[in-house]
Amino acid sequence: MTRKQIIAEITTQLKQYDEAGLVDYIAIDLWIRNALREFGGNIMEAQETTIEVKNSKAQLPVNFYSLALALKCEPMGVYTKKENRSHLQSSFMYKERLEQSTYWDNQLGEVPCVEGQDCKFVREEVYFHDKTKKAEFFYDNLTPLKLKNGYKKVRCDQGCPNLEFYESPYEIAIQGNFIQTNFKDGYIYLRYRGLPTDESGDIIIPEIQRNKLPEYIQYTCIRRTLQNLLLNSDDPDVIQKYQLFKQLENEAYLAAKNDSINEGMLGWKELIKRNNRRFTQKFELMYSNL
Repeated sequence: MTRKQIIAEITTQLKQYDEAGLVDYIAIDLWIRNALREFGGNIMEAQETTIEVKNSKAQLPVNFYSLALALKCEPMGVYTKKENRSHLQSSFMYKERLEQSTYWDNQLGEVPCVEGQDCKFVREEVYFHDKTKKAEFFYDNLTPLKLKNGYKKVRCDQGCPNLEFYESPYEIAIQGNFIQTNFKDGYIYLRYRGLPTDESGDIIIPEIQRNKLPEYIQYTCIRRTLQNLLLNSDDPDVIQKYQLFKQLENEAYLAAKNDSINEGMLGWKELIKRNNRRFTQKFELMYSNL
């Protein structure tokens, strides 16, 4: 089950309020993500990406949970097959990145770094629309990033190398949904654990043994919606509905938590492995022991 599917289930149960325009879809999306994060590393997978720093701030991926590695990097070049070049040049992503850098290699004629050379870089494959067209973005000058002094490291994986990069002149701090930096502009190569997603980028809700996790998410979103309605609705049944779903939410949470910890996730580990392989195939990182 995906995030979109579970939202459809929630709004069906809240049909009378949804038709009256009383359901907050943005809030429901946030509640779903927060509910999944309560289960921590049990449902997270390894992922990689590059993020852009503007005015000393970079937006974290929407599914970010904990940091595994962050390196400052610089655009090195872009490569795509000849038949795909016009498609790439018409894309917003390409134009935006080109405008941010005067040293971008825009020749599009050859891969900037040849295998076997002494070259350290990150390669990111970007697919467009039907995934038959792709471009390879290259980043080099990989530089360690240290965590800001006094920063609480609760959002870092155990053994995260950034915890040991004491000598780096560049530092970061994770604040909310952003990484704050002591440099104004640039790019960060990011390895992290995050909520699993499908091919379209939608978050996947894992199926655990008694399948109580989707129930818990539905109940908590319905209960929170009813809680908001307590102050803004004349429906006399809201309080009774709120109390019912509050009880259902508590029961489903305890069952889902117990299953995820003690009974494991049936079939989930294999899905995580497949997704991990899919993500790591999109990137290459070559760097010495930092």
